Amino acid sequence: MNKIKAFIFSAILMATSLVALPQAVSAAGSASLAVSPGGSRVVGGTFSTTVIENSGGTAVNGVQADLNYDSSKLQPLGKSCGGAFEVTAPSGGASLACATITAKTGSQVVGTINFKVLAAGAGAVSFLPSSQITASDGQGTNV
Repeated sequence: MNKIKAFIFSAILMATSLVALPQAVSAAGSASLAVSPGGSRVVGGTFSTTVIENSGGTAVNGVQADLNYDSSKLQPLGKSCGGAFEVTAPSGGASLACATITAKTGSQVVGTINFKVLAAGAGAVSFLPSSQITASDGQGTNV
């Protein structure tokens, strides 16, 4: 499988009680991944992040969203594909592997990843370079 280029890291700022702000990263093409929503978080509390892809006009049928995070501050609790991506593939930690039977274009909800806040302080969540949006071209092209 030929990967285009690594995604550009863009951190989510988490202030004193861990604030998650929306984040987006772009691939070499016009496609992008984002995490939403933002807001203050309380130590011991839980929150969900929604992963959103935007493939523009390119038809896609899969998303691999691998998140990097500070494990001393956040603990992934669970995840699920949903929205436009109804098929969940096995993935570990804070990774979300989702697919769809019917190819999609434009901006779509991929799914959610749930976290527990373990400690206060600044922290960051970002997409790892292994994250990708896969074209429905039968060749696994990362858009």
